[in-house]
Amino acid sequence: MTSPLARIVAGLLCSTLLFVVLGEAAARWLGIIDILNGTPRRLYERTDIPEMPYRLRPNTTLDLQKHQVNINSLGLRGPEPPAKHRRMRQFLVLGDSVVFGASVSDEQTLANQLNRLAEAREWEANFLNAGVPGYNTESEAAAYDMLGEQIAPDEIILGVSLNDFGTTPVLNAFGVMTQRRDKDPPTWLQEKSELYLLFRWGLKAARGEHWFQATNTADNEETRKQFHALNAMVEHRHRKFYAAPEDNAWQRIKRSLTRLRDQAARDGVPFTVVIFPESFQFDDPPFRLPQRNWLDLCAELGIDAIDLWPAFAASESPIEELFFDTQHPNAAGIEVAAAAIADHLLTRDASAQPQ
Repeated sequence: MTSPLARIVAGLLCSTLLFVVLGEAAARWLGIIDILNGTPRRLYERTDIPEMPYRLRPNTTLDLQKHQVNINSLGLRGPEPPAKHRRMRQFLVLGDSVVFGASVSDEQTLANQLNRLAEAREWEANFLNAGVPGYNTESEAAAYDMLGEQIAPDEIILGVSLNDFGTTPVLNAFGVMTQRRDKDPPTWLQEKSELYLLFRWGLKAARGEHWFQATNTADNEETRKQFHALNAMVEHRHRKFYAAPEDNAWQRIKRSLTRLRDQAARDGVPFTVVIFPESFQFDDPPFRLPQRNWLDLCAELGIDAIDLWPAFAASESPIEELFFDTQHPNAAGIEVAAAAIADHLLTRDASAQPQ
């Protein structure tokens, strides 16, 4: 006959086991981690390329921020590339979440809006969306190494965001993006248990260690009054960097641009850099120092460059109606960008024609 204590212990063990089983099932079925993270983890897959820790998972369709996202067999957002013919000029558009199209549908991305303009202007051109959220210039150069052989584009366009001086995140043991690069291999529990991840997520939140919890903590009291939440933190970081670019980060950008320039020259294709503005740059006075830095670097390296700040400033729409957040243009802002890029490319090509 079992003792009361043994029955209590057995009951607790059964209850704990039931909680773990049901909790694990609920975490997986409800996709709680992906809801908290904001990005379904199956959008990405790891690579063994150091400068490009992950890529978009080929042949994937999922919902992201209320929009359906389709990744084709090449790992590019959008439909399968059309068959090339002799007169068609194919553009590979590299970039990060701005080029990828954060917060917009497949139809509203930069590449697709450029394709619509090409059709409307009877321009034999096709634009492929090689944007990947989180990439920096170094990752984009590595991406071209892989995609250039598969696609053999006729031209490369690199969409530059002002945060390209940062490092590309990695995927942790759970498949979640992080800037923390753990050297130790993940444990079985870290790789297999969604409930364990949820527990770790909650514990981190209780300690205030998530990036979004840090957005209200700035350098000093003056900064806390001046800036608010994530957009303000981004603005503060970018103003600070471009006022005095940190040498290692800027040299990494320079090396990556040089690499892309040389890759394009090797393949005999033009290479154009497109510099996207951010919403805070249109204050009075405007903050155009980042564009000057990028334009000077492109001039030094002999790279064609497009500054989109004037196109956004000249838009009939208020600046706040052209951005989803500080960094990301919305569909209307991407439309402004696409028109400016198309105008530049067509004018350049026309001027290059023999008279």
